[in-house]
Amino acid sequence: MKPSEIIKKEAEKRGLDVTKTLVSVQYILTHKLGFLLSKGNSVLLLAKIGDNEYETHLFTEDSPLKLAQAMISIFHDIEKLNIKAIYGNADNPQIINLLKKLAEKEGTEIQNPDKPNYNWMIRL
Repeated sequence: MKPSEIIKKEAEKRGLDVTKTLVSVQYILTHKLGFLLSKGNSVLLLAKIGDNEYETHLFTEDSPLKLAQAMISIFHDIEKLNIKAIYGNADNPQIINLLKKLAEKEGTEIQNPDKPNYNWMIRL
């Protein structure tokens, strides 16, 4: 699937306005305020919020096992990009557990955020 198709399907599942979601993502990409990383049928939007700090948004059509594999690959890509910290607002406990395991595997940890409006952060 193309990233736009994955984003569209995720927006539909979450009851979001699909057009607004796609326009927002396109705005971020067009104005170089962030970028996408993808693997399989999972897409991670990283939107710049500070100096080498990014807010994350996950869109996926992968099964839990495929998502775990995709996130490992995406996490390695993030590490190569000189990013200092990523932030998110995960509402799914399984995603938080996956992030904890990935962070621990890479020698870091999921932390309480130092910015409002997020419920987790990882320093890289």
